[in-house]
Amino acid sequence: MDNAFHFRGHDERAPPNSFAYAPTSRRDPLVGSPRRDALVASAAQRWIIHCASEGMTGVPRLTIGGTPVGSPILVSATRFAIISIFLVETRTNITDKDDQTVGAASEIQRRLDFAVEAARAAGEITLRYFRRADLIVERKTDDSPVTLADREAEAYLRDSIRTKFPHDGIVGEEWGTDEGTSGFRWIIDPIDGTKSFIHGVPLYATLIGVECEGRAVIGVDRIPGTGECIYAARGRGAWYQVGDDAPQPAQVSRCEQLSEAAWVTSEVLNFDKINRREAFHQLQSATRLFRTWGDGYGYLLVGTGRVDFMVDPLMEIWDAAAIQPIIEEAGGKFTDWRGRAVFTSGNGIGSNGLLHDKILQILRSDE
Repeated sequence: MDNAFHFRGHDERAPPNSFAYAPTSRRDPLVGSPRRDALVASAAQRWIIHCASEGMTGVPRLTIGGTPVGSPILVSATRFAIISIFLVETRTNITDKDDQTVGAASEIQRRLDFAVEAARAAGEITLRYFRRADLIVERKTDDSPVTLADREAEAYLRDSIRTKFPHDGIVGEEWGTDEGTSGFRWIIDPIDGTKSFIHGVPLYATLIGVECEGRAVIGVDRIPGTGECIYAARGRGAWYQVGDDAPQPAQVSRCEQLSEAAWVTSEVLNFDKINRREAFHQLQSATRLFRTWGDGYGYLLVGTGRVDFMVDPLMEIWDAAAIQPIIEEAGGKFTDWRGRAVFTSGNGIGSNGLLHDKILQILRSDE
């Protein structure tokens, strides 16, 4: 067939941005067009992730802009591996709006790639101070602890972001807000879980979130002490990596009953700070297991299906911005305590989605 396109993953475990695209025909006028390549590749990547997460081995035709473009995509559901994809091109109307969508997707991908590597480097900075006997701990005006590791890692992130994306805004826990003009804003917390850090417990996180026009579109949650990382961008799925191993698709649990659920929070005392201790007791009574494996580590556990939900009575935006896209792209749900899908309310729930309404019902009943 003259208008056939062949996709093949060069690494069956590779994340979506690693797929190769090669046209098998030179006779199509759109062959080699960056617009066409980007549209087809982006649509195929999202469809593969969806099909793999649903356990499909044969799926309906892929469409781009409402136009069917091919025969079934074959996916190995057991290993989330791409076998092969054969697409037969039909007439596709690529509009200026499509161009804008592809451009925005490209900008998000650039920032995701950078954020994953920046989180790794910032995490390495924190490890230089981790479990050091001479670590100096200071107190901020709100009495929360801060160390030189927090400040040095955030300074590194800010300098790196300014160099790579000079028109982006930045907000962080230690150094405030830098305004930008691009529509993108980085929301960073180099050590989420400073109390764990200063006590030598490796369950602290380096969090990097990126919002675009007010919506969280990228999240990286790295645990330097264990070498684990979960990251996501809108439409690209969530990915879990340990050390230098190949990233694997991240997916929330399938638990449907609160009585069988395991959940976590960062600190029980935070329920008292907002006069909601009864809500904590009700959640604890309704579930199978509760632990304080909190901060960014707790949300990594949710995103990888090891616990079923996490509830935070108090969250700053640098605690939540990275988490929302990760949980949602892993198949779950992230909202505030009123059920709104935002990261700016000062509290949060990250769940597998199946339990979310039941959690909200308990939290609302105690208001």
